[in-house]
Amino acid sequence: MNDPNTAEKASGPIKDLEKELTEAFPELKADPEKLEKIIQRLQARTEIRRKRKKDQLSQDQERLVVEGFIPEIRMIWAHAKAVAGPSTEDSWDEKLKKEALSRFDDSKGGFKFIMRPHLEEKSLYVLSSTREYRDFQGKLLKMMVRTHFGLNIGAQRLNETVKQYREGKREN
Repeated sequence: MNDPNTAEKASGPIKDLEKELTEAFPELKADPEKLEKIIQRLQARTEIRRKRKKDQLSQDQERLVVEGFIPEIRMIWAHAKAVAGPSTEDSWDEKLKKEALSRFDDSKGGFKFIMRPHLEEKSLYVLSSTREYRDFQGKLLKMMVRTHFGLNIGAQRLNETVKQYREGKREN
């Protein structure tokens, strides 16, 4: 951090961090490049955390996901799974897609949150053989959250959010 250009750019919190690090680890005073790398890594991690917090559902959004999105997903799934038959059949994913779209079209606007383009997405029907509903729900939730809230949250995290909400463990 002895570089004059870096010293000019360093803000108060970074200077404070530099001071704390060199006090805690005196060997860093002798290796300013190593100190600079550590500070850059800490800044990058802080930025990642900041971004993660931005891509987080509010309480109202969580409630809408659990009380609005999930029931619609269950309706589509129950119909499609029942009509498509066992997942061991050939071209089951195509049958599932056809039945999901059929259920959607037959509802004549009965779905408020699921949109036809969500159900047309081929990747939605690529499911593991043991966790079909979980995979379907997670992928569809991810698409719906991106469409309705503009947030890019992973399927696993959304499934966990739903689980925690139902258990009443959500903080905030």
